Amino acid sequence: MKILQVLILVFVIWDSVPSQSIDVELVKLREFLKQPASTVIVPSTAPLPSGASLKVFIATGLENDLYKVFVRRISEWNKKNGQKFGRVEVVSNIAEAQVVLAWYSIRIEKMTHPPDDTPSDERICCPERDYSYLLVRTDDGFAMLSRIIIEGYSLPSANESRGNSLRAEFFKRMKAR
Repeated sequence: MKILQVLILVFVIWDSVPSQSIDVELVKLREFLKQPASTVIVPSTAPLPSGASLKVFIATGLENDLYKVFVRRISEWNKKNGQKFGRVEVVSNIAEAQVVLAWYSIRIEKMTHPPDDTPSDERICCPERDYSYLLVRTDDGFAMLSRIIIEGYSLPSANESRGNSLRAEFFKRMKAR
């Protein structure tokens, strides 16, 4: 089965990525989430908040199709798993959220480790680096429970798969709370 991208690298929690320090990355994340520079974002191994439901803000920028996929998958979660593991309520204002699922992508000049097995006809666009974050609200900002970075070539037929790693991590943590 074809996946959204050729999965090259996955870095979880504070691993480094060439050409972008974690400080620069956090500045970009705050800007993406429209949060002040004073907003604290720190790594954490804490679980998701407990309770019958969680209020979640989904940040995908201009990727409206991806946003719809997140909403649909959360709706499916609520139908199949909401009773047992807790319901998820999508909120439209980050200030209302207990949890933030943030995903954005940037084009890159070249991939850190180009794939050997990617047919040239699938390299239809520029390589991209996708950033995914699972954040939980704290008193002064956010705890970062997960940071996933994936490099690859975007395939138009695989738009449905974008964000799968972030959703899987979130649902895994929902089951563990």
